[in-house]
Amino acid sequence: MMDTVGKAFVKELASVYVEGGEVFIYQVETQSDNPLFSDFYIVTFSGDGRIIVGGAGRNIILALKNAEINWDRIADEFEGVRNNPFREAIEIISNINIMDLTSGATIKEVDEVDVGDGKVVVYEVKSDNYDLDLSDLYIATFLGTVGKEVWGAGDSPKSALKNAERVWDIVNPDYNNPFREAIEMLNEEDNNVLLNY
Repeated sequence: MMDTVGKAFVKELASVYVEGGEVFIYQVETQSDNPLFSDFYIVTFSGDGRIIVGGAGRNIILALKNAEINWDRIADEFEGVRNNPFREAIEIISNINIMDLTSGATIKEVDEVDVGDGKVVVYEVKSDNYDLDLSDLYIATFLGTVGKEVWGAGDSPKSALKNAERVWDIVNPDYNNPFREAIEMLNEEDNNVLLNY
């Protein structure tokens, strides 16, 4: 495992009020001459007194769509939220309020796994201050022949990998899933730090 640390700029772009809470949309821009990954978007849901990372993507709609898919896995954890908040946010996105809240973030590599034609890398994203309503999160990236891209986000390295695995299956159903391969390899290792977060 490497201790690569980079910097990113996190900007809250919008918030959407939905049944049972609020969906927040963030843009993450790398601040490095040699970026760890491409810029991406994160969407979160705040409700029931807690905040969860819903999904990530290279644009706002993709991040919301990924979160919409991931919601089915965690919906039972939120009492009183009958509808998928990310689906609701997609429907009303034309009415979002653009906000100008920014914060720095520190990026740290948590683990990497060589798979097939590339490498799966999980990063921790820690906010440098708490001006934004964004908790620390993890992102799962794939570094391959087509470049570096964020495929999943979550509250733990494991949830980021599982979310990336689901998104890959939807976007690239005809290709081997590097995230599934990474999860299998990490599960075979004894006392793996990544999956015990």
